[in-house]
Amino acid sequence: MYDTLISNHSAQQPFPADRTDSTVIQGDFGTFSLLVVVVCAAAAETEGVSISDFKRTSEKDKSTEYSLGESDEMDEFIKAVLGIQEIIAAIIGALVAGVITWRFTKSDLGQKNNVLESQLSTLNEKQTNLKRDLGLCQKNVSRLTQYEVKYNNVKKRLKSSSVVKTYNQPVILVGPRAVGKTSLLAQWHAPWDHSRLMPSQTYKASTVPIYDFTQKETEPHFADAEILTDVHIHLKLTVHDFPGELSAQRSIVKRAKEETEFLRKSTGKKLGIVLICMFDAENTAKGLDSSTIDYYNGELFSNLRELVAFKNVEIDRLILVFNKYDLLKKRYQNRDDKTLLQNTLEKYEPLLRLLRGISNHEKVCEVFTILSREDMTNNNRGAPIVLGEAARRFIEVMAGPAAVQEVLKETATNYASPIFS
Repeated sequence: MYDTLISNHSAQQPFPADRTDSTVIQGDFGTFSLLVVVVCAAAAETEGVSISDFKRTSEKDKSTEYSLGESDEMDEFIKAVLGIQEIIAAIIGALVAGVITWRFTKSDLGQKNNVLESQLSTLNEKQTNLKRDLGLCQKNVSRLTQYEVKYNNVKKRLKSSSVVKTYNQPVILVGPRAVGKTSLLAQWHAPWDHSRLMPSQTYKASTVPIYDFTQKETEPHFADAEILTDVHIHLKLTVHDFPGELSAQRSIVKRAKEETEFLRKSTGKKLGIVLICMFDAENTAKGLDSSTIDYYNGELFSNLRELVAFKNVEIDRLILVFNKYDLLKKRYQNRDDKTLLQNTLEKYEPLLRLLRGISNHEKVCEVFTILSREDMTNNNRGAPIVLGEAARRFIEVMAGPAAVQEVLKETATNYASPIFS
């Protein structure tokens, strides 16, 4: 009988080749139900009674109340059948619950599996990117290590080096032609040159070293601010030599203004220029010549006075140089230097009064000079004094008062101070 049921069920519900998981589950469940019925039938027949017999017997029992009698065998049979039914029901319930649970669990696991596969793919991509970045970082570390070695070598050299700074004090030479401006500059700039000089035809400037020292405070190196190094200071004079013509006086005024501004900016200190006015000392005996009178009555000093009044020009030192002292001395051999100097100042006082207002009387000094080029060894005087006076204020401000004594071996006089009061 159950062979017939199985064959009929198989004929009615064939499994398609392209069935889905849900179809398989449904087909498998139907097959499972059929198998349960077959098992029940087989169990009944093992007891010697078929299900159909039991049904017929049950129908007869309704009228006859158990035609087989109330024998012990019937009771045991009924109990056996009921027990089998309970077992089968329990098995069917458990299997149905298991199949349902398996179906939903499989679907949930499939979704989770898809999510995990997506996450795994993302993580694999991130891992690839991290490996690539790691390789780049390792290359950068290697390159930076090489740079570090080079930097340490450079740093070591920078620490052993020093910074050199140069500051220039502007000095302007003024005066008529043939008073010795170029000769004075040559004795500072090229003292080894004893050749005869011609008066300047054009403007020229030269630098004259005056003092070097090491600054007390260290400063950051310009190549690396983290490295503090010593600072060596070079102080120099920038001497501007202008021709003695009146036409050059406007250029002198312009240069004085420019140099004052540059000096203040470069040093950060309130400093001014040095003005050296040169005269011919022999005129004390001969009388003032027209070229000297015209030059010092020119527009130069009135313009300078105006610029000084408006703080556009600052004159830190006004040096009056009376050159060709040797020629004056020949005329007055019995007079000492002080007397000759006082006589010279009296002779030039009308012109010197034209210079009032361009500098404070305390900043004025005067020097007799002999600037002979042919006999610089035996017949030479005053050039070092003028140099020291020109550098005095600059060295004092930049290096300190003690440094002035190293440079200024001999000082000038200031008999002309009352004229500028």
